[in-house]
Amino acid sequence: RLKHIVQLHLQQFPCLHGAIVPIRKCWRRSRYQTLGQDDDEAEEEDVIDLRQEISRRFGQVLIRVGLVMLAAVTILFVVRQEGVDAAFWEKVDAGVPLTAEEQADEFNRDSPVILYVAVIEILVCGACAQTAASMYSRRRHAMKHPADWCEKDRKFYVKVQLEKGLQDQRLFGLGFRPSSDGLECLIVEAIRPHSLLDQWNHRPRDLSPEELVEEALGLDDPLGDDRPLEVELADSPRGSAEATNGAGRSEERSNEGNSATSRTEVKPACAVVAVNDVAADVGLMQVQLLRPKVTLWLRMDVGLANKPLIREDGQLDVAQMQAGAIANSHLELGAAGSQAETQPSPTVLGQAGDVENGAGNSSPPAADACDGPLCACLGLEDEEPQVLMRWTACALIFGWVTLLPVLLVQPHEERPRQQLIRQYLLKPCLFILPIWVLLWLLDCLEVLLQHQIMSPLFYYGICHVVFPGMLAWYMIQMQAADERLVLEQRKAREAEVGSTIPMVVEDPSPLFFKELVHVNPVALMWFGAVASIPILASSLLTPMETERGRVAQCYVHSVYGPLVFVQMAFVYLL
Repeated sequence: RLKHIVQLHLQQFPCLHGAIVPIRKCWRRSRYQTLGQDDDEAEEEDVIDLRQEISRRFGQVLIRVGLVMLAAVTILFVVRQEGVDAAFWEKVDAGVPLTAEEQADEFNRDSPVILYVAVIEILVCGACAQTAASMYSRRRHAMKHPADWCEKDRKFYVKVQLEKGLQDQRLFGLGFRPSSDGLECLIVEAIRPHSLLDQWNHRPRDLSPEELVEEALGLDDPLGDDRPLEVELADSPRGSAEATNGAGRSEERSNEGNSATSRTEVKPACAVVAVNDVAADVGLMQVQLLRPKVTLWLRMDVGLANKPLIREDGQLDVAQMQAGAIANSHLELGAAGSQAETQPSPTVLGQAGDVENGAGNSSPPAADACDGPLCACLGLEDEEPQVLMRWTACALIFGWVTLLPVLLVQPHEERPRQQLIRQYLLKPCLFILPIWVLLWLLDCLEVLLQHQIMSPLFYYGICHVVFPGMLAWYMIQMQAADERLVLEQRKAREAEVGSTIPMVVEDPSPLFFKELVHVNPVALMWFGAVASIPILASSLLTPMETERGRVAQCYVHSVYGPLVFVQMAFVYLL
């Protein structure tokens, strides 16, 4: 009973309860979150990734410290407000001017409110560290190729094999976008009608043994009226099949696993996690798509993959498309109406030929070898660290709060784009961050002890003028290096694959410049007040190689040029 009472009271203090109870779990190895899969489905030892454990533990500690500080600041604020007499509040309500001593006392009483800002900074830093650890922990498909998993775990993936002739210039018809920030997959956005992948989607299902016997004997309905005559195939390997009989009655039959009466279709929002023998590498997976024979491994239970975009009345579900942000869907109303009535006959993908189909199936008109686009749009580079670059840009305003979680992320040993952040920012931050954190602690002590330790001019001049200017130079140098690295990767991998298919791709995205321009007006003014002069000077001294990068620089110059006067006014006020 005493133990129950203690546990019940400890639950009211999440910080203490979270620090005492899980001590035995500190040395356990935790499983990372899988791509659209529950944790209880993966229990094998070889899917554990501990590369981001330091960042995760650091975030947990900061969040618990922040909760303790939040309670302490609240108590301090209440205690200081209790010493105020009623005469003072009457004087304030009456609008009587306060003396200098009374104004100083009022500021000292309200000064703990400023410490709430420090608590928020600690909580934000801890949350960013844990978020970065979750994003850049390797997923299941990154730890082991889906083909190497056992049959129990392989059921979560769908295998799609496509093949075309060596001289065939057609594309597979897969529209996708590469993922970002450690997900390492290709997100399906559209499937071109009449393409090889669209033919795979509309392949005829395999008949069950009962249906084969029925077809051989010429029986229409040997099992009675309750047997469905038409079967609409499910979207998921573990989905349900909707069946309707001749009188219009319908029922749902649950299919576990890949049954003989189920058919899987590749739809928008699916995730391609592996192509051929390459897994969890968006650049090399795109290289494999240029080969005449590919094997795709997909996760179907991601996003809106199992939610149809065509309603039962044959109309397009616009709300569903808007919710999933799926543009240029491959489902057309006319094509959907004709495909609902007929099913294509089996044919060898990539080759023209007519094969007779059973059970009343008819084949759609075969697409000509020259139909569709003959130019592939493939980037071939590693995925973009978009969130890390956004936090890095925010470090010009918030300092160590968003910069420290970025530096704690352990980059992938085979992803040079992730390594650029440490390569350009780690050495200067070894000097900047300790001083930055020390000055922040001294500033918090000043507010807490109500005693001036350093001049405000010194604190704001160092933390909000000098350090942001130094970081701006290294960040723009990192942006130029990222652009060169992407161009080198594209050139090397395009020469390696030696494909005859023409390729076109836009210039690399200038991530850092985009974060400086695509920002809300309040943050834009803060950027200009603390680092507009260093940003302009660094940009002018660091030319970009691509035209897209140079255009982005022009936008940065036009936006931050007038903000130079804002920074000069900010320095003057200090």
